[in-house]
Amino acid sequence: MKDSKIYKHLKELQQELNRLIGTDAPTKDALIVLKKDIDKTLRQLEHSDTGELDHESLGQRLSESLNYFSAAHPNLAAVINNILNTLSGSGV
Repeated sequence: MKDSKIYKHLKELQQELNRLIGTDAPTKDALIVLKKDIDKTLRQLEHSDTGELDHESLGQRLSESLNYFSAAHPNLAAVINNILNTLSGSGV
């Protein structure tokens, strides 16, 4: 489902994480964990005919990340918030 809103937002998040990982030492480990999670989710979407995704689990993990990164990384938090809004709009 490369044309879905969620996929596009996840790609945006992936790009923001790639940018931050090299520049922010204090939160680098947490950024890497989130990036691995997003990379895995994107692979699932790219290789799934149905585009099925565990929205509830993804939403929960992103909510936790939003709380953790909101003060230090407002751009990252905004991208995460866009994903959460998209997930909630899909009935999650």
